[in-house]
Amino acid sequence: DKELYHDPPLLFDVIADPAEAFPLSPEDYPDLVARIPHLVAEHKKSVPLAFPLALDHDPKYIPCANEEMHCRTKPQVLDSMK
Repeated sequence: DKELYHDPPLLFDVIADPAEAFPLSPEDYPDLVARIPHLVAEHKKSVPLAFPLALDHDPKYIPCANEEMHCRTKPQVLDSMK
């Protein structure tokens, strides 16, 4: 997925708002907002880059449409994905 950037960054209280539906005001957390770019950079360094990033392009992840193998995806569904 393409990265999205928000300026200022979106902040959420994931304990009180696990759906991240209500952003907190960045003005209430200036120290945290100032630290976010560093925290994001550190996080990105810790995550190994793996390919393919979008597995939907790998043929082994295409839904099965072989009724003899008891697949549930119908061929017309696959045709609509093209």
